[in-house]
Amino acid sequence: RAVPARERFKVLECLRRPLFALSTEARRRYEYKPLPLSDNAAATLAAVRELWRALAVGYWHCLAAALAGKDGFARHGLSAAHRMLTALRQEQLHGDLARHALAEGFWALAAVALDGAGPQQREWVEDRLLSEPSKSTPFGQYAMLHLLVLAKPAALTRAQFAAVTRWLARWREQAEDGGAGQALRLDKVLRKIRKRREALAEGAAPEELKLGDTLSAPACDELLAVLGERLLQPGDAPLSGDAQMTPVAVVCGLDNIFHRLGGYGLLDDWQATTTSLVSRLRQERQAEVWRGEAPAGEAPAVPHETWQLVMSGNERAHLYRPAASSARLSLRSLLAVEVVSGAHPAMLEIEALAAHDDGRVRIEGRFLPGRAQPLLAAMCDRANGRETRHPAFGLQTVAGGDPARALLPAGLAPRAARLKLLDLSLRPAPYSLAECVGRGDEFEMWRLSPE
Repeated sequence: RAVPARERFKVLECLRRPLFALSTEARRRYEYKPLPLSDNAAATLAAVRELWRALAVGYWHCLAAALAGKDGFARHGLSAAHRMLTALRQEQLHGDLARHALAEGFWALAAVALDGAGPQQREWVEDRLLSEPSKSTPFGQYAMLHLLVLAKPAALTRAQFAAVTRWLARWREQAEDGGAGQALRLDKVLRKIRKRREALAEGAAPEELKLGDTLSAPACDELLAVLGERLLQPGDAPLSGDAQMTPVAVVCGLDNIFHRLGGYGLLDDWQATTTSLVSRLRQERQAEVWRGEAPAGEAPAVPHETWQLVMSGNERAHLYRPAASSARLSLRSLLAVEVVSGAHPAMLEIEALAAHDDGRVRIEGRFLPGRAQPLLAAMCDRANGRETRHPAFGLQTVAGGDPARALLPAGLAPRAARLKLLDLSLRPAPYSLAECVGRGDEFEMWRLSPE
C-alpha cells in the first residue's frame, strides 16, 4: 500500500505479459477436462484465477488513487479501470474453460471498475496483449462479462465456446446500459445475430460474415439461434440455501448403466473361450441383484452415487453432485437417474456442467424418451476381424413394443465390418440400425428399423 500509484501501475503492466503466457501454458491442464478436476489440475486453475484476481485488485488501488487525484495519476484512471476489467475477463475465461462458476466478489469488483471509469466508460483503450480486438471500452469489457454469462459456457463445446467468444468480442460494444439496477439492453446485438442468420439462409458462407471457419453454415445457424435465445433470458440463479432438494440415485458410465439395468454378457472373443461357467453365472446373478431378486442384505455390485435433485420436469432436470463423488463427468455424456426409489432408472444426457468452489458440480440435462432396456452390440472389427460385444440400450417408447431408438458407444459403427444387436440371450434382435440421429460425448443414438 505504500507504493505510489504510478509505480504500482508500472509494476502491474510488467507483470501482465508473463501472466498471459503463464495462463496460456497452464490452461492445458484443466480446459475441458472431465469434472471434478484432478487435485493437480484444480490447484493450477485456482492459482491462475487467484493471480488474475490479484492483478485486478492491484489495478483497483491504482483506480482509487486516480479518483482521489493523488500523485498526478488522475488522468490514468481510464486505463486502470480498463485493465481491471480485462483482468476480471481473464479470470472469467479460465473458469469457463474449466467449467467452473465465478468466484465470490467477482461482480462487486466489476461494478467498481465500471463506476470508476465514470463518463469515460465509452472511451476507447488499446490493449495489444488481448487476442480479441485490441481496442475496446471499459463498458464493452463490462458488457462482455455479462454476455458470456448469458451465453452459458457450461453448455457449450470447445468449438462452440471459441466461436461465441469471438462473435461477442466483436459485438460487445453494441450493448447499451439498461439504467440503474437494470440488465443490459441487447437489441443491437440481437439484430446482429438475426441479420447473420438471414444471410446464412440466403447461402452466405460463415467466412463472408466473419463468423470464422471452424463451424459449418448449419452449425453456425444453430449456434446463433441458441445464442439469441439465451441472450433474452436471465442467467442461472445461484443455489439458495432454502432450495428444496430430493436425493436421487445416479449411475455414471455406459458399462455401469448397462449392469444397473440388468445387462450382462460383455465378453470379447478371447474372454469367451477362457471364461469359466462360474464367471458367467456370476454375471447373471449380478443382473438379478439389480432386478431386485437378490436375497435380503446382499449388496449390489454396480457403483452408484446419491445426488440432489433441485428441479425436475417432464424432459429436463437440474441436479447437484456432492463434493465427495469420485467418477468424472463430461458434457454430452449419459447418466441413469432413479428419480423415485425403486423405479426404473431414466436415461439423462448432460447438457450443461459447472463446478463450484465448494466442490459440488451442477448438472443440467434432458431425459431421453422411452424406457431403456439393455442390449448387446456384437461387432466384427474391420481392422483385425476380432469379434467383440459392447453395451447397448434400446429405448422403448411404447410399453411392450419394440424399441424405436438405440444407444451405442460412440465410434463403434465406423469400426465395424459387421454390427448386430443381440438380446441378453445372444439371440439377434428383430430390428437393425437405420441411421444415426444424434451424438454425445460417449454415445450415439440410432433410429431402428424392424426386420
